[in-house]
Amino acid sequence: MQKKYAVIIGASRGIGQAVAITLSSKGFSTVLVGRSKEGLEETAAICAKNAECKVIVGDITSNISEIVTCVKSITSSISVLWLGAAGYSEDPTSQINAGSIRELIRSGFESLVEIVHYLYPLLEEGHGHVIGACSDWSDFLSGGPSVFGSTKVALAGFLDKLRAEARPDGIQVTALKMGNVSNTQGFRLGDTDRQIQETGTSLVALEDVCAAIEFIISRKTGTVSEMTLIPANLGR
Repeated sequence: MQKKYAVIIGASRGIGQAVAITLSSKGFSTVLVGRSKEGLEETAAICAKNAECKVIVGDITSNISEIVTCVKSITSSISVLWLGAAGYSEDPTSQINAGSIRELIRSGFESLVEIVHYLYPLLEEGHGHVIGACSDWSDFLSGGPSVFGSTKVALAGFLDKLRAEARPDGIQVTALKMGNVSNTQGFRLGDTDRQIQETGTSLVALEDVCAAIEFIISRKTGTVSEMTLIPANLGR
């Protein structure tokens, strides 16, 4: 049987790591992309227990051509492309400089659009599924400074455009919108109870994201064009 490859952008920690582990448990060979070698190796150690796993260390904002070349050397078809990486700044928009704003836009939107462009033939070959981690437009400030949140909303707009264009080529596209998604940083799969205890809110648990991914890719007779995960307030 032909291997099914899942390319995970931002697989070294957090949501990307959880998605990679989930897809590997479903039998996907995984290609893990991220900036942290240690983080990627940690993810790979778990994924490799389930299926073949490859690691590509690189920054999508500056090494995109090298990353694309590496992906193409591993596989000629992609079944799932997860667009989850993004820059982040703790500083409010009024306090970050022009360079920082540009970096946020580049990492949160432009580079993800660019990587879809370069990997499109592989997605077409694999009748692949593109899934983007986006901010809910009605609650984008939960994702950090408004510049960051806006780039993730812009990504949702790009995916909406891509969906119509890619359908004739057999590519499915889903925007997975998440409120308070940044609060999953520092938590891992299985940490939901601790997350609730420490924050007083369920936020968006990594298990929720993984369950959504499983649902999206399991459709036999229909597709999921958009899904929004809404955190449940448990007392705050």
